[in-house]
Amino acid sequence: AARVVHCGAGVRLRPSAKPDAICAAAERVIREPSFRTAAERIGASITSDAEAQRGLAELEALASARTAKS
Repeated sequence: AARVVHCGAGVRLRPSAKPDAICAAAERVIREPSFRTAAERIGASITSDAEAQRGLAELEALASARTAKS
């Protein structure tokens, strides 16, 4: 949650937040475009990292298969 807030994709609430405060925060996140933009940026970063990890795993598998044949 702290990372989401730090990246601008959410708001921080106290653990003791009342339902009205939670509702207001949710409405703010839905209403203000900056939260959506930040969430899209985080999503793109996660997708990019996942694709890089998948590519790395494929390269490691190829290298391992070549080593096993030698």
